Amino acid sequence: VISHKFKLVYIHISKTAGSFITNVLKELDTDAVEILDCKDTPLSGHLRLHHVQQLDIYEDIKSYCFFASIRNPIRRCVSAYNYVRGLEGHFLYPKIKNKSFYEAARAFNYHTSGKMVDYLKDISGKINKDIKLLICTDALSADLIEFLGDVGVPKKSLRRLKKKSIFRNASNKFFDEDIDVSKLDFSDFSTEDLLFYLSKVN
Repeated sequence: VISHKFKLVYIHISKTAGSFITNVLKELDTDAVEILDCKDTPLSGHLRLHHVQQLDIYEDIKSYCFFASIRNPIRRCVSAYNYVRGLEGHFLYPKIKNKSFYEAARAFNYHTSGKMVDYLKDISGKINKDIKLLICTDALSADLIEFLGDVGVPKKSLRRLKKKSIFRNASNKFFDEDIDVSKLDFSDFSTEDLLFYLSKVN
């Protein structure tokens, strides 16, 4: 999502509350542009940084503030599992329809939506350290308001946002799933993602 008004570029990593954040940005800036696809995009609506760098408009936006939301990789996997279980047409549905989360985790490890860190890598394949990160927690709505204020969105705009139905009705229950850690096989998860997430929350 690109907001010329606020000079923001949001990298939408799948299953990190990105739809909510995208809708909030569109409420703040009705002219915000959501680019759904470009060459080699593995998942519609989820352009990675190196995809954005190949857009014709990149020279015009490269000075903007780039940001992304990240999420505990295990919680992200749970979210994907619950999402796919409700979509019989999804290509992963046959692999997980009769499996518990613990049994299905490996299928999501190889999901085409990819690792979080892959969204943050530039054309050279290195993680761009200039991308600001919003860490998804139970207090996502409040955290998002604070984050947007920190990256330059005017307080007046944020005050109006708080009154919008999209914001007032937002659920903060992004992490209400119960997980028995003893049942997890951590080899089913990306070590790179786990270490990256832990480095950002500690």
